[in-house]
Amino acid sequence: MRWALVTNGVVANVVEQNSQPTIEGQWVECGNAGPGWTYDGSVFIQPTPTPEVRNITQYAFRQRFTQAERVGIEIASLDDSSASMVVRQQAAALRVAMTDLAQAQYVNLDLPIVAQSLADLETVGLLVSGRATAILSAPVQPYELP
Repeated sequence: MRWALVTNGVVANVVEQNSQPTIEGQWVECGNAGPGWTYDGSVFIQPTPTPEVRNITQYAFRQRFTQAERVGIEIASLDDSSASMVVRQQAAALRVAMTDLAQAQYVNLDLPIVAQSLADLETVGLLVSGRATAILSAPVQPYELP
């Protein structure tokens, strides 16, 4: 049998033995419940897993782009005073995004603004179709962590 030591409604420890432990505390037969589960007096409730936070350094984020993609973005961000206002605004938007990235402490790969920014790069042809998804969905490596 498995017995849970319940403290303030939370399983603090679990032991396996034939009879209820005699050590001080509230011991309840617990089935498969484990430490961290809650107990409401009759039912054990498994904790909800904490979602993985996918933060990476700015450098790691930039390294998810190929060299050719980074160069293309840099060139597209240059201001050409003879270009149309639409082209100049797109270049300015790239410079703003690059400045924001440089000022960030880290990049959260799950933020909608990050996904939208990459989708915009695909729309204007600075990334080929599908690259935004590849950049965002690649598993976070230990060396990318802030």
